[in-house]
Amino acid sequence: MNVDRKFLDLFWSISEEDVEKRNVACKQLLSKLVDEGKQPKLQYLDYTRERLIKGLRSFSFDARAGFSQALVSVLQAYPEYTNVDQLMQLLTRHIYSAPTSSKTEDVSLKHSYILCPKILCDSERINELNLAQLEQIFKPLFSLYDYAPWGSDVLKTFVQVLPKLSSKMVRKVFSGFTEKIWESFNQFDSDLLGEQLLFLFYVQCRMKGVQFSIDLSVKKFRKKFLTAIKKSSGDLTSSLLRVALEQNVIQDIWLKLKDTVCAPDATLKHRRLLMAIVSFVVCQCGDDLTQLILSECVIKAFIQQLSDSSLACFNDACSLLQHCLNTVAKSWRQKSSTDDKHKDVDVEMDEDNSLAASPSTLFTCFAMASPICDLLCEPKAPKPCQILMEQVPQALEISLLTAYSKKLVNLFLNPQSCNLEAKITSDEKHSSAPNSSAIRSFIASQLHHVLQCAMVADEPSAQLIQEVTDFLVFAGMASSLVPIVSRKNQTPITSKESAACWFALFRFLGRFAHQKKPPETDSSVTCPQLLLHIMQTVSFSNLTTLLDDLVECCRRKRSRKKPHLRDEPDWPAVLTDVLLGLVSQSSHMLRSFVRLTFSQLVCSGSVNSDCLSLLLDVLKMRLTGEHGATQTDHENLIDFSSTLTEAISDSDSGEAEEENELVSASDIEVEANESESDSESTMSDGETDEEQLSKLRESVQQALGPAALNPDELDSASYREFTDAEMFAQDEALAAAFRANRLAAPKRTVAGRARAVGQMKMRCLDLLQCVLQHAFQPELVFPTITQLMELGRTACEYELKKRRNRVTNKCYSKHRERVSFTARYGDIPLFTHVAQAIKCIRSRPQATQQTLASRLKEHPDDAARWLSEAMDAVVASAQIENPLPEFVKLITTATQFLFHMAHSLKEVKPDFEDTLCKPLLKQLRVFVRCARKTTIHRTVFIDLLSRCQVFAVHTFPVLADVFIGFAAQSSSSPGCDQPSAQSKGAVQYTFIQCCELLSAVCQSLVADRYAARELFSLVDDVLSLTITAMKTMDLRAQESVERVVWLSSPSIASAFLTFLTWGIKAAEKNKSVPLFDSTLIAHLRSLPCRSKVVRKTVRRFVNFAIETNRKQGGVKDEKIHAEKQRVKRELKKARQAKRRENASLRAERQQAKQELYSSQSGLTNGLLANTTGSEGKRKRSKKYGSNKQKEKAISALKTTPKPKEMIKANQTVKRRMESTEAFRNHSNDKQVALFKRQKVSIL
Repeated sequence: MNVDRKFLDLFWSISEEDVEKRNVACKQLLSKLVDEGKQPKLQYLDYTRERLIKGLRSFSFDARAGFSQALVSVLQAYPEYTNVDQLMQLLTRHIYSAPTSSKTEDVSLKHSYILCPKILCDSERINELNLAQLEQIFKPLFSLYDYAPWGSDVLKTFVQVLPKLSSKMVRKVFSGFTEKIWESFNQFDSDLLGEQLLFLFYVQCRMKGVQFSIDLSVKKFRKKFLTAIKKSSGDLTSSLLRVALEQNVIQDIWLKLKDTVCAPDATLKHRRLLMAIVSFVVCQCGDDLTQLILSECVIKAFIQQLSDSSLACFNDACSLLQHCLNTVAKSWRQKSSTDDKHKDVDVEMDEDNSLAASPSTLFTCFAMASPICDLLCEPKAPKPCQILMEQVPQALEISLLTAYSKKLVNLFLNPQSCNLEAKITSDEKHSSAPNSSAIRSFIASQLHHVLQCAMVADEPSAQLIQEVTDFLVFAGMASSLVPIVSRKNQTPITSKESAACWFALFRFLGRFAHQKKPPETDSSVTCPQLLLHIMQTVSFSNLTTLLDDLVECCRRKRSRKKPHLRDEPDWPAVLTDVLLGLVSQSSHMLRSFVRLTFSQLVCSGSVNSDCLSLLLDVLKMRLTGEHGATQTDHENLIDFSSTLTEAISDSDSGEAEEENELVSASDIEVEANESESDSESTMSDGETDEEQLSKLRESVQQALGPAALNPDELDSASYREFTDAEMFAQDEALAAAFRANRLAAPKRTVAGRARAVGQMKMRCLDLLQCVLQHAFQPELVFPTITQLMELGRTACEYELKKRRNRVTNKCYSKHRERVSFTARYGDIPLFTHVAQAIKCIRSRPQATQQTLASRLKEHPDDAARWLSEAMDAVVASAQIENPLPEFVKLITTATQFLFHMAHSLKEVKPDFEDTLCKPLLKQLRVFVRCARKTTIHRTVFIDLLSRCQVFAVHTFPVLADVFIGFAAQSSSSPGCDQPSAQSKGAVQYTFIQCCELLSAVCQSLVADRYAARELFSLVDDVLSLTITAMKTMDLRAQESVERVVWLSSPSIASAFLTFLTWGIKAAEKNKSVPLFDSTLIAHLRSLPCRSKVVRKTVRRFVNFAIETNRKQGGVKDEKIHAEKQRVKRELKKARQAKRRENASLRAERQQAKQELYSSQSGLTNGLLANTTGSEGKRKRSKKYGSNKQKEKAISALKTTPKPKEMIKANQTVKRRMESTEAFRNHSNDKQVALFKRQKVSIL
């Protein structure tokens, strides 16, 4: 039988230690036993069955387990192809009649005795055996029971087999053995007491007419049962408990064991027994017994084992608890899913009397006994309360959740009331008890789970939700208002604990806000109302206006009414203004809430241009007149009031650790080891601030003139009201006063204000990210891009200046220099924040993009205006010297997005793409004509051409005209004017840049999978014109080569040939490769140029062209081909000569071994021996004698008689002499061939 090798390897996989690999191998084995028609392969099946039975005698436990599992699978899969008689024959041959020769084989054979009944039982074949076959199987086990190590396994095997046999067979087979066990059971308590008790109980149930009766209600048997269960472990404990459950004595058994297993000094075996009892009761004994057994002391003892991973029972406790939780959850799901369909399920389960406890009962036992039991468990241990609330939240009653939440709230207010006693005994390692902060953070998380359960309950409790949310808000605001310290709460709430409360609340609100069912009434909770609910608990006086605005926004959103007055703003603009006020606060919760609220506002489409204007106005704020602001332009110069500046500065003081990495002005902080001179300067700065404040008051009073109030009469009601015209007349004077104060303010104050402005801008950038990522209104997206590109240029310039100062300015490390730099540029946000905002264009959802494109089609004129303004902003932002590579990528990203949106207007405005390209093309024409006059860096054009094919299609004709112009100048045709040899400088630099741009286009065509066909055709045209011009050039003389412009310098030649290389690769992708003439290739190979670098570059290009011609099947170089053929022929001749030499040497060795000279004369034999021997030695040592000796040997051979043997010897000598000359000729030919071969490779 030809067996597949992979099939045989499966038997090795079955015997591996890994259980998963064994299971996979068993499945693969079953699949190998059938053919394509799902018919079993009988030969494979017979071989598999016998091989698996042999494997039962393996020395390894894992191998025996794997083979037994596979054998059971085969017997169950193909029962009709293996009857009982065949199976017993194989077992008899390989197990029951097999001899053993060593102790190891004897042990493995005894293991196989135990495995055979189990295999027959698992495969449902045990009841098909007759009495003789059963006796053959059990007889070795009866004798094996007398050996101490095997008694337990034998009895466990009998317990597994007895339920499968009939009572008649049990009585015939086990009657004698049962009497033996009964006598041993009554006489003394052996180590096998538990197994004996189980065996006798099963025999009592299966054998009729038995003379004994085991009743656990009897004191004698109950005492033996307690002794047995204390010594048991694992499955034996579960089996004994099942016996007690069947006889309804498990409650009495528990009362006897409780004091022993729950004692503080309980042994390791007793603790494992406790956990086994708890697991069995929870999974199979119902609610009543679960409530009885899972008392507070039991729960604490169980949690003690879960509190430390170093304990010996930790792994057992984790596995048993996880099994209990899974069983309880599964049982409840099955019961709840069948209640409506099958009403008789409950009756069947009651009759079975093995119901699992309900989730509410198990939750009550753990939660009420120890509310923080999940916290006491190790991180990798299962958390009972948390798992129940997550897996079966609907099974928990509202009353139970209410009681649990009250316990948690009381414990939160007074964490010291938690009695954290020693969780383990004194002789073991103690684990540290959680502190009050950890307890409160845990309680906040648990309250979040309570809210989730209350939401998904059959009848959600609004009262419970309100109470829990109110407490979370109360606890979250407690640390920021007044620390709550009372008789009940003696530990103040810290900011970390309040943050945990806010986090739990907002996790719940975030899930609650995304419910699938839409709100049916207007009273549903919305984001503005949630903010109102939070802010109403705050007693800050400066938030009154914000709350009033929020109430009005909510009212108008529900009513959907337009504003009555013409100049009255809409509610989205008011809400945006409120959010801008909240984003400057120090609370992370408020800023997260602002971002989420604004994101929902954008996604709903409620944001309008007024909202965007508020955000963009913040980005336009500048404290100084630099970066494009002239001295007369004062609209963009904002002077912060002291209140707003202090508010923003205070908000950032508490988060210095997070902002230090983001804000570049963090260097302003004074070091702790500051000298006395620095402290004196600080004092002088404070005095200067007071003086400056008094001067500011005087200047403002002078600017107001009669409108200024007397400080002594501030409360007077007799002041005169001024008209608007009179107040407008005072604006210029007030602006001049504040401007003078700003210019005279200390640099440290200006730096602080600049830093506050910069941080405010970065927070506004987070909101603009939502606009770029989710907005579908074109009037919002494109103005945002315009402003961000302008801001990106400013941030890029600021980043470049900062890097330049760090490298060149040695004094930048001083505190005064850093303050000065921050005062000028600190109000500019970091470039990384701006880049992160612009990158959101890439991650816009597809549905949002489609909606934006459809709206552009509806208003084509406005769309053209928006896109043109955005493109102008992109071009203006690109006009920067040496931009950052990240900023170049942002420019390309914005350009790609604009062209993509312009493509949606192709049906309405077919020529709009050309119009959109004009600003970039204008700058490109300047670049390719004189690269040093352009204001856009070369890397910008290279990146645009590499990644934006729409721009490349419009740009390529401009680049081709410049390139072809240079190619025409390099042509040597009579009608073309030759350029001067001194054409260098700017013209050559421009040509090099043009070649680099063309190379970038070709590289993008090669790399892009979906390249534009228009670009391929343009590249083909340029290549054809270039190759035609190259053919007309005279490249044989050195003077003519020096007149060629693109070979006049290494840089020009490298750029030109690089473009040709990438152009040929792009044409190869388009399957339109131009072939190079052999004459042109030969001229380029032997180019008479003085520059070695140019020759090397050209030679590299020639090799590439030859390889391209070879791939495309073009014209080959005839000389190179002939030279290669000649070298091949020479090598072939050398190989043939070598083979002849080897053949002669083999014949010589064979001749030397033969003894053919015994019948000849001594002279003949001596001459032949001397001749052949000397010749063999000379051949092996590569040293030859004189020709005279060779001639004498040949003449002597001629005079002797010549039988057949002598004729063969003479022929051998001749061949050896000829082979000597052939060897010499072969070595010479080989050297010549190798020399010419090296010469060809060099060329």
